[in-house]
Amino acid sequence: NGAVSFGSPLQVLDKNPPRFPAFVPLYQQYDLDRGGNVFIKVVGENDAIDYALLTRSSLNIQNRFHQNDFRTRSMLIISFDKLLQAETDRVNSFQVVISQGDNATFLTYLFEEIECDTAVSGFSSGTEFFELPFQLLTNRSNIGEKG
Repeated sequence: NGAVSFGSPLQVLDKNPPRFPAFVPLYQQYDLDRGGNVFIKVVGENDAIDYALLTRSSLNIQNRFHQNDFRTRSMLIISFDKLLQAETDRVNSFQVVISQGDNATFLTYLFEEIECDTAVSGFSSGTEFFELPFQLLTNRSNIGEKG
């Protein structure tokens, strides 16, 4: 369904945003039986092979958000790859990246390919939902880059 929830699963696409903590990059009804994959990668400081990802994350956050002392200690990367919107041939690929440092955590949504015509995007604190304008997802961001 294109969301990451905490405490309760998101069952069926609903027009109402979730009332529990959730990251909602592209909430839509998908048909995984017809194709697409969801990958989860955990990166920590002990992962020598993936240490470059931590460095890249740190530099991006330092440069984009002016957090000069931020250092990414761990990351959770959830990749939604070539998901097919239910009852269509529309393909969607996107990522959720959670970068954790000593005193702060940053959430990044990366949109590679969006073909769906409607979806909900945003995040829920559990009591409030902040919705991102769907029509701006692929062309705008808060860091001056597309997607």
